[in-house]
Amino acid sequence: MMVDHPLISITSAKNIKSNAALVILYVTMFLVIAGVGIITPFFPFLAKEMGASSFELGLMVALFSLAQVLAAPFWGRLSDQVGRKPVLVAGLIGYALSYYLLILAPDLKLLMLSRLVGGLLSASTFPSAQAYLVDLTSEQKRGDGMSYMAAASNLGFVLGPVLGSLLMVLGIRAAFAIGGTLILITGVLAAILLPSMSGRVSVLHEDRHKDPREIWKAMLGRNSVLLWTTLLISFGSITIYSILGYYLIEKFDALTSDAAIVYTLMGGVSVILQTFVVGKSLRRFGEDVPIIFSLLLGAIGFAGLIYSPSLSVLYACIVVIAASLALSRPAILVALSRRTRLSQGLTMGLQGSFDSFGRVVGPMWAGWIFGFSPSLPYWSSVIALTLAAGLQIMAYKAESPL
Repeated sequence: MMVDHPLISITSAKNIKSNAALVILYVTMFLVIAGVGIITPFFPFLAKEMGASSFELGLMVALFSLAQVLAAPFWGRLSDQVGRKPVLVAGLIGYALSYYLLILAPDLKLLMLSRLVGGLLSASTFPSAQAYLVDLTSEQKRGDGMSYMAAASNLGFVLGPVLGSLLMVLGIRAAFAIGGTLILITGVLAAILLPSMSGRVSVLHEDRHKDPREIWKAMLGRNSVLLWTTLLISFGSITIYSILGYYLIEKFDALTSDAAIVYTLMGGVSVILQTFVVGKSLRRFGEDVPIIFSLLLGAIGFAGLIYSPSLSVLYACIVVIAASLALSRPAILVALSRRTRLSQGLTMGLQGSFDSFGRVVGPMWAGWIFGFSPSLPYWSSVIALTLAAGLQIMAYKAESPL
């Protein structure tokens, strides 16, 4: 009769607990993004209803991201110090409360204030969740883990607009209230179900994260290309989330249902690719080649969007853009987690700041130049992704052996 070795049994038990924690983490991100997905397609229509110009719409999106830029490193460092779970839960509950402030806003000023508060509080969710995942996975399995987390998030983004469309019969504000309640419930479930990471938080280079010089090296050193690429991707892709509603209204006289189709397509493509393709491609090709390929693909997609003669062609271009983002974002996160010299929480916080900074500048720029021509924001997207691809190609050649 075979007897299990105690060490093997202990290791298996730890693996089971880690896998269970990962599943809970994926479900948590699915639920929070489903709540976000309910309001994203319809927010431009609410802003339009309240008389917002394209620039004011861009400003509201930018305020949300500006708050995330300022808060993400703080939340990331705090998650290194006190643990991932309390930071994640606090961010989820606070973000949910900002939804209620949003639906009570009687004018544009308070609508903007609600987005600012939402950005400050939501900034904790992704850095802490990503660092949580890094703590739970080995380097070999990290690519799959990041892909599955992204897939879970995008599945929420698929179902969110669908649920939002069904809830629109109750009115935009009622749909937003339900989205906020979903995020609030997610925070409560995360507090109950997610295990504490006490004693397991990654302490790789724990002394370096206290030295500001190391942070500057991360932002300006050899691997900083990944951070600047993140900024360019968010700057280029934010036009889909900030100004596309106005673009659809201006060019195709679109309805809220048309916007819902766009975001459902984006989420659906992302779920499929990130579940079945991204992890395998990262294992086979590493991170650099998929990043370069996806950036060029995205530039092509945005160029096609500009010349779309009908909604059906625009939907096809959205599929291409979604494929680009589905591949590039997990690849960059995996590359950063492997190459960083800082703690994982702070690294993900820095990545979140660069990502959010692109989402600060991008909406304001897009909202302003939209007033000159509806296609100009998307030409900016083409240029941003092409430039990012060029930076990655140069960095890849510099690191490649002769």
